[in-house]
Amino acid sequence: MVDVSDLIQQGEGFMLEYKIEIPSPHRIAKLMVAFSNSRGGKLLVGVNDQGEVSGVRDLQLQKRHLFSAARDFCDPPIFPKIETLALQGKRILLVTIQESRCKPHRWVMNNEKSKTYIRVKDKNLVASKLAILDLQKQRKLNRKPPGRSDIKETFVISYLQDHERITVKELCDLLNISKRRALRILFSLRNKGEILLHTIGRHEFYTLA
Repeated sequence: MVDVSDLIQQGEGFMLEYKIEIPSPHRIAKLMVAFSNSRGGKLLVGVNDQGEVSGVRDLQLQKRHLFSAARDFCDPPIFPKIETLALQGKRILLVTIQESRCKPHRWVMNNEKSKTYIRVKDKNLVASKLAILDLQKQRKLNRKPPGRSDIKETFVISYLQDHERITVKELCDLLNISKRRALRILFSLRNKGEILLHTIGRHEFYTLA
């Protein structure tokens, strides 16, 4: 398990950033894109720039902003791992974004604006044409990128670690996928023994095994 106290002592840098809160999805999406196009990174929500723990007031709202940012403002979508942690008697979010094997990711806005960001020191900068070509070359070198269903399965497990349950409709909405695709992902996880199906009357939902 990550020692959050150690992360705070490190201070912000190439692979680490603090935010008191996520005011809007489209802004934090730039950081997600930059991390994915670089070496990956971690975001602490509920910590200010000085490393002081302020905590997160509305966890569900902040998680919705993060999921929306990763799904609606990143192309291709990004699947962060989001954990709720307690520190100094307050709740914070630890968001882990892996280096992508499907580079380059782009930040998109209303399907009109589009920019590719990379991480330089502790900043998110727009990538040059040369840098974008390099990202494309890196993608070609990854002969066996992870299947998208595998990535989505990781998302489901991460989501259930912070939520009691998930329904097919909720998964469809979170990942913007069809009901058929959602059922295939959940069926795969059930076969692996990672999640359980529960039926109460006409209602069905899934939990961690």
